[in-house]
Amino acid sequence: HRMIAEAVDYANAIEDYELSRQIINDNCEWMRAEKFGGSSYFNRLLANIPEEEIFKDTRILFSKAYTSILAGDFKQALYYYHSAEALIEKVGITPDTLRDRLTIGTGLLFRTEFKRERGGGWLKELLELVAGEKAASSNMDPRVHVLCCLTLQSLAYGDFNEARNYALAAEPDLQHVIGIYCELNFALIELWTNAPDKAREHLERASEAAIRIGGAQSNLKFMSDMFLTVIDYWESDLDADPDYDLEPAVLRTLDGDGGYDVFSIGFDAVLHDALCQKNFDKAKSYIEKLEEATDRLAIERLVQFAQILRLDCAAAQHNLAEAAQLFDAVQSWLDVDEMALENLGWFLRTTAAYSCARYLAAVGHEEEALIRVDDGLAEVDQLDVVLMRVRGNVLKASLLEQAQQRDGALEILTDAIEDAARIGCSRPFTRDVTPDLVREAANWIVSGNQSVVVKDFARKLSASYSKELFTVREKEVLQGLADGQSNKEIARDLDLTDNTVKFHVRNIYRKLEVTKRVNGVAKARNLGLIS
Repeated sequence: HRMIAEAVDYANAIEDYELSRQIINDNCEWMRAEKFGGSSYFNRLLANIPEEEIFKDTRILFSKAYTSILAGDFKQALYYYHSAEALIEKVGITPDTLRDRLTIGTGLLFRTEFKRERGGGWLKELLELVAGEKAASSNMDPRVHVLCCLTLQSLAYGDFNEARNYALAAEPDLQHVIGIYCELNFALIELWTNAPDKAREHLERASEAAIRIGGAQSNLKFMSDMFLTVIDYWESDLDADPDYDLEPAVLRTLDGDGGYDVFSIGFDAVLHDALCQKNFDKAKSYIEKLEEATDRLAIERLVQFAQILRLDCAAAQHNLAEAAQLFDAVQSWLDVDEMALENLGWFLRTTAAYSCARYLAAVGHEEEALIRVDDGLAEVDQLDVVLMRVRGNVLKASLLEQAQQRDGALEILTDAIEDAARIGCSRPFTRDVTPDLVREAANWIVSGNQSVVVKDFARKLSASYSKELFTVREKEVLQGLADGQSNKEIARDLDLTDNTVKFHVRNIYRKLEVTKRVNGVAKARNLGLIS
């Protein structure tokens, strides 16, 4: 009657633990799909089995590894996984335990980045080994799990076409949990190949499927929503109240299952936001929360990523003693052999290059800082990852401006604006670079021969920063000029003296870099400052 918990309780009451294990094993794939009760229900069943009995059954050990994965405790999951492997060595393997090894074991080993190899490595060998295998009780091809891992591994190395081929081969079925992972993989591919709108479509489908299969509190829903929120953040208008909630979306993912991409992409965004606001306490709290999770997640690259974030924060706060130590630590794992450096993945290498550049700039080594930025840009130029290239060029423009090379800074920033228009990402311009430089570069584009899309993006960017130029009163006077009012009419409506209005008009002309009313109004309209 599907009263699994009650059946297990009765079996435990008569101390027939073999029967308990059999009941759980006979129904484990149904429960793993979270179609009944979710992971907490499954975990409760397993918790009622005495510890010594768990180590007698390979499938129960794999199930314990599975529930530990869902709880985000990869360290504990590895403990149960290795115990299962040891038991297989002792008692042999069956079709069921082989399937568990493929689905749970492969996913766990990949999450903890066990033996990552470019070109597939052991995962590709495993894929060939299980060709044609079917999981009878779930009608799920075990190859899908391996293909998902190969997709993410290819993404880490920047092999985006290969990643797409693996993702397509997985043929996601949104009736199964694994189909949601497939949708998330597709979203990451689209994000890094400059199609955020397509990424959003995959994430929305993943979120809907996660609710349908696992409920509104499903960890897969939280992961989908976090990625959606990060995209919203990078695309959000600089002068608009955000209609997203980045912080809770990112922090919520720490409570459950997630790989390197989930945490690195999320924490990269929240730290960028906190440092833009110069809220160093908040930035440090984010890093501390990530560091608290790194031990149980057992992902070495996350430990290294947390060091990068700390370096970024210390350099921004001008805490140079701490930053120097962190810089040396980051250097220690960047100065390794070529294969080890490649295995770090393009995203980690790029963010490390940018953070090191910020530190070097903070201690006055602009030339070395520019070399580091160019290292990161060379990486993303080759891959054509627009978001990360824009961020690198914004940083490079700021370094050139500090080095009194304003013309070069404007040229680089103009390129960044044109690039950013491709994917509509405004947020990178809120950090590193000065508002004056952004306005000047954007205004140059507006007056040039670029496409309508690029001009509109530049106009919007300039307007966001230009609005900060004017006081509330100046904006009111500017609107009066746009409405065709004389100085006296503006003075009367705003209850000001004529001389005060003249003073505001002079300031408006100066800030808009014009000398006549008609030119000032035209430029203000062109920049979107007035209707």
